[in-house]
Amino acid sequence: MNYNLMPVKYFIDVVQTRGFISAAKRNYVSETAVSLAVNKLEKQLGDRLLNRSSGQFSLTPAGEEFYKRATEIIDACTEIWRHPNEHLDKLLRIHFLQGMGNYAAFFASKLPEQYDLSFDEEVYDSGISRLVMGNYDFLIGFEHMFANNAKITTFTLKVLDFDLLFNKKEFDKESELQELSQHSKLYMQNWKSSGISHIQTKMLEQYNRYGWG
Repeated sequence: MNYNLMPVKYFIDVVQTRGFISAAKRNYVSETAVSLAVNKLEKQLGDRLLNRSSGQFSLTPAGEEFYKRATEIIDACTEIWRHPNEHLDKLLRIHFLQGMGNYAAFFASKLPEQYDLSFDEEVYDSGISRLVMGNYDFLIGFEHMFANNAKITTFTLKVLDFDLLFNKKEFDKESELQELSQHSKLYMQNWKSSGISHIQTKMLEQYNRYGWG
């Protein structure tokens, strides 16, 4: 029996981050290491878990079933090593989305010292459902994640902002931000968090709402 769970974790991270490169970054290893581990995992299971084509992938039926069982096992294993003491009543589990670890630290700094704290990164797609199921106690995320969800209590921790970076010549010609935003095509988004498609989607919604180009 193979008790090495690292290939299983790599597979889960590939699915959750939607790519081998992002999964490799999460685990501080090379993309090749993640790819080889997933390939070996498929050979050991005797079934293909991912459909791969032109840099895109999707889960096979076997992959969907394996992903469900794998996440349960990895979560259980993580909990065992994270809580070796008996004082779980003092434990607060704080999870955060990619790029928001500093806000989790800010939140933790405001809590009473009597608590034992544990931290972990969470993915956008399953973050809310795992919070509702009690896999952890707090989730540091974006306001739109929690909208109209009666099962959880929300509060504002901080208001985030992002920058629009313009070409200097364009700015010199038109210094009015609203006008520049509507007519200039020479700007970039500057975010500390990267590789999260839902943030880009929300930005585009805001741009369209205000008529920005």
